[in-house]
Amino acid sequence: MAPKRTLRWMAATLAIVASACSSGSSDSPGSGGAQGSGGAQGTGGATSSGGTTASGGSPASMIAHAAKARPSHAIGAAIAVTVSKSGLGILRNLGILVGTLYGALIVFVIFVFIPVALMFRVPLRRFISAVKEPWLIAFTTASSEAALPLAMERMEQLGVPRRIVAFVLPTGYSFNLDGSTLYLALASVFAAQAAGIDMPLSQQLIMMLTLMLTSKGVAAVPRASLVILSGALSQFNLPLQAVAVILGVDAVMDMARTSLNVVGNCLATVVMARWEGDFDKGTSSPVVDAVAGDSLRVPPVRTPESV
Repeated sequence: MAPKRTLRWMAATLAIVASACSSGSSDSPGSGGAQGSGGAQGTGGATSSGGTTASGGSPASMIAHAAKARPSHAIGAAIAVTVSKSGLGILRNLGILVGTLYGALIVFVIFVFIPVALMFRVPLRRFISAVKEPWLIAFTTASSEAALPLAMERMEQLGVPRRIVAFVLPTGYSFNLDGSTLYLALASVFAAQAAGIDMPLSQQLIMMLTLMLTSKGVAAVPRASLVILSGALSQFNLPLQAVAVILGVDAVMDMARTSLNVVGNCLATVVMARWEGDFDKGTSSPVVDAVAGDSLRVPPVRTPESV
């Protein structure tokens, strides 16, 4: 028991240190600054430790403090808390889960995205060059909303008409969530295996169809899929404690599934442009162009030649 207690104590200490580092990295004036409790204006001043410029200040200052916190420290703290509660052995299982998700996403790209792109004659080099920056933004921020403006701009530069980009890409953000669906399926099976519950194939198929429906319309923000996962676990009588275990590595998996969602939606816009026969033709809707701020261009009227 002593080694386990020592490991849990060390993990809890790491969590406290990570939280302290993230709070110390903020540039907001704290209690030790010039306006803190030990600064030039002491505890009785207008800007004391109980004022709005100290560490326990107004809600706006606390929001700014949270926005400046380092995400890596938060990820480290989540992993430390998970290890402190479940032991070091959980890291091996979570590592297998993360590796399985990344492998499933790679297989999905090879056997689904690439055949679809070849079937609709999508120029792969140009498409990869156009989508790499939105993919990188989605991967680093774990938010597909952050990559939406650049993705729309790159798709228009690739040759997709604006009317198709403006309809297909935002719609896909709510209904075309390939990476999130794969993640939810794997996380649900992981929860069942962690609890020692043997799910028959029929129940797994029903759960997969349920996740495909419930994942539609999920918010394009980090960790939003955990809400869908919690509802699915409750629906199929699986332990909700698995969500707390997965939370330690959810940020790593969120980056992969979010970036795949962005790539899939960009590919869908090109496929729809090919389907309509408007890809790389420079055609667009003059009304949409006028709404976007461009000048309304009226084509010249040709009169029939006299016989």
